[in-house]
Amino acid sequence: MRIAFDTRYRSGTRTFLYYVIKYCWWIIGLAVAFAYLAYAMYFGGLHAITTQFLASNPSWYIDVGMLSQWSALVAIGCLIVAYLRVEVQYRQYSFHVDDHAFHLRRGLFRVQEITIPYAQITNVHIEQPYHWRLLGLAQFDITISSSRQALQMRKRREFLIPVIDTSLARALSRFLIEETSGYDDEDEDEEYDDEDDGEDCEIETVRTQH
Repeated sequence: MRIAFDTRYRSGTRTFLYYVIKYCWWIIGLAVAFAYLAYAMYFGGLHAITTQFLASNPSWYIDVGMLSQWSALVAIGCLIVAYLRVEVQYRQYSFHVDDHAFHLRRGLFRVQEITIPYAQITNVHIEQPYHWRLLGLAQFDITISSSRQALQMRKRREFLIPVIDTSLARALSRFLIEETSGYDDEDEDEEYDDEDDGEDCEIETVRTQH
């Protein structure tokens, strides 16, 4: 996988599934339960019991078909709520790259846009908690050379992209390393004729275990 210029990327399919499991497992469980209840009342073992119960309460004007349809509608509603909740979480982070910088967009209602020029990137950090390896997920962060911005980023107790597909994180890491190395080469050619006049920036991808 290669990162393309001026293409907006999100965190990936595995990240979407991770949000489904983390935030909506119980909503999906309710949807399955109501779907099964609708089937059982209309076709399964609960049909006779439900029919007898409704027949004993004729003033309700409800039959088995109507009750099973309501249960099915509740199941569909739960799935819609689950999808919307996951979609809100998934759309919190997106990024794209151009010829000069990495651009990150965070938030959905309160949007924060972060632009990091390649020339300021000093470190690319990928971290994978142990259980995330099985899911193909990682955390992605960038260290920059600007002291003020670096201090603000260190105060932030979260990664730049807290959840991202591992394949996408590695592709982005390789892209940033290549682009930053290109800027380092240009700086050396234009500004430093003597190798003792400046220091080279190191870029490394770190993978830790927990």
